[in-house]
Amino acid sequence: MSILTTISGRKRFWGPDQKIIDYIADRVIQPGDRVLEIGPGDMPFRRADEYVDFDPNKPKGFVDTKKPYHSVDCNTHKLPFLNESFDFIYCRHVIEDM
Repeated sequence: MSILTTISGRKRFWGPDQKIIDYIADRVIQPGDRVLEIGPGDMPFRRADEYVDFDPNKPKGFVDTKKPYHSVDCNTHKLPFLNESFDFIYCRHVIEDM
């Protein structure tokens, strides 16, 4: 599902195009589903109810300030949620940092 995205003719990052993101947000995730995004960076997923990232400060371009943002060192801590707290977990920006 991933395609190479280019900006100004330069390779920028690997990621799904907007049509795929919209399909997930509008058709895969059901109304009422609780959604967690892990590692939103500065491009948060619009359907996420909460975000978790390793960065203690919201990234500069992070615009969604009304939803909970948790800073967690995922290498040493458990995520701060009970099991089965979310119906869908979105982590588009995680693999590129591994």
